[in-house]
Amino acid sequence: MHFRKEKPPQFAGGPDPLAAEEWIDRLEIIFEFIECPDNKKTGFASNMLTGEGRKWWKSQLNTDFKSLQPVPWERFRDNFFQQYFPPAIKEKKLRDFIHLKQGSMSVMEYEATFTALSDYARHLVADPRENAKRFEDGLRKDIQKQTNVMRIYDYAELYQRALIAEQNINEDRE
Repeated sequence: MHFRKEKPPQFAGGPDPLAAEEWIDRLEIIFEFIECPDNKKTGFASNMLTGEGRKWWKSQLNTDFKSLQPVPWERFRDNFFQQYFPPAIKEKKLRDFIHLKQGSMSVMEYEATFTALSDYARHLVADPRENAKRFEDGLRKDIQKQTNVMRIYDYAELYQRALIAEQNINEDRE
């Protein structure tokens, strides 16, 4: 397999940390698919940088990586995230996850948000039962009343039951 055949995205830098994270995620999916050796990853990734991203990379080569060739992928990732996805943003995402409540979102919207933010709180959701409990605790009270009695510890099953509960509640309102 060839890296370019997989149509890797370019990254031009900029102030959007989620775009930076998505870029790295996409590259890592490609690297895994093509079974890319670690010593090639940084070279492939750096060739996909344009604009401000390219300027950042050149400055890294002249400073942090001056005596380090080839640059290990993990070091590239760490420096890249330090620049484009700083710890303060990760901490905010973690806080958003900790305080997440369904509120006016549908169960489906809440689940999508829960899943996206859980990436920033892996240590809090490593245990499947705790993950399900945390999800349930964020549901609206009227939905919790229906899921609590079932004592569901499986996340996928809890999600399905919450969808059904929401549907039943909506039908009762009509």
